[in-house]
Amino acid sequence: MLAPEVWAFDPPSNKLKIVEGSLDSCEEIERTIVSHPFNHLVSVVLPDTLQVPHDILDALSADNEYYKVSNISAHEFVEKEFLDAFVKRGHITALSVDSCIDLDNCLSIDGGQLMLSLNKESYQELGLEGKAIPSKSKEHQRYIVTLDLTVSHFVPGKKNYERAYSCLKNCLQTFDVVLSWKPQDDKICPSSVASYFCGLGLKVDVCKPKFIQRTDYGIAVPQLHPPGKECDIEEMIEWLGLYSLDDSVPANEFLSSYSDPEETVVCGQVVFLCWEGLFTTFQVKSLFQALREYLGERDTVPWVSLYVQGFADVPACWNAKPQEYFSDGDNSYTVVLKPGSGFVLVSQYSNTKIIK
Repeated sequence: MLAPEVWAFDPPSNKLKIVEGSLDSCEEIERTIVSHPFNHLVSVVLPDTLQVPHDILDALSADNEYYKVSNISAHEFVEKEFLDAFVKRGHITALSVDSCIDLDNCLSIDGGQLMLSLNKESYQELGLEGKAIPSKSKEHQRYIVTLDLTVSHFVPGKKNYERAYSCLKNCLQTFDVVLSWKPQDDKICPSSVASYFCGLGLKVDVCKPKFIQRTDYGIAVPQLHPPGKECDIEEMIEWLGLYSLDDSVPANEFLSSYSDPEETVVCGQVVFLCWEGLFTTFQVKSLFQALREYLGERDTVPWVSLYVQGFADVPACWNAKPQEYFSDGDNSYTVVLKPGSGFVLVSQYSNTKIIK
């Protein structure tokens, strides 16, 4: 029996959005960061860098604990005490884990927006109004239910609140959730949210992101300056992916058709940083600002890159848009900061084509 030519299959088609601009105005980058709240992996590449500034390391390494709450019912997130203490007095980021968006029920909270991604049976049993996600098969239809926890009329005693509370308490299974809370008052400890759930008798684990720092020497990195001698940005993104995996290009063309960009410059030392965990938009913003300041101080650095990858199994990723999960759940973006206050922003959107 002959082995099929598996390498001949086309990969899932993803959409790339490429934006170039000046760092004098970072509105596009900041909008992208804010629109992508559930971040799982963040990596940074710093060419020509001997010592990493503390501001860059501390952005995701200092006070970076988040929490995993096991077997929590969705109704706990609409309790009056929770709304008053955490939703109204800070920013909550929460996401169900150990669940698959195309098979299981999933939950997320960004600020005051609670979102449920439900299969057909759970949606019909829940009894709350939602929207269907496009699907070719009616048997595998999924639905999105969104509750705005910040509106003034979502309080105990109001009909819509009481109905939502009852449905969430009686008609859904429990979830394992990772969460982080940023209080409005800096004097309040973010761990208060963990203490709150511990007081309810729930199992709460403290989690710390995994961190990797790697230094390589004599690396030929893609060149983005001067104009006319820069490599293509898609080649740049491909190179960053390969370098982040700490992999080399196979010499045998049978194993890989990849080739390094022609426009390169050799750097004596390149530093790679990678964090894996749950990261809020506030933390990513802080890291971006630290990288921006570093590049402003080091005009000899050829470029600096920031890569942010979201969770695959999240009810919504970009601008609270429901995840249309048909072949992959990729959602990520890369910011390449260039000398002369320029940047390139590449956003990747998962495939939304319904597989026949």
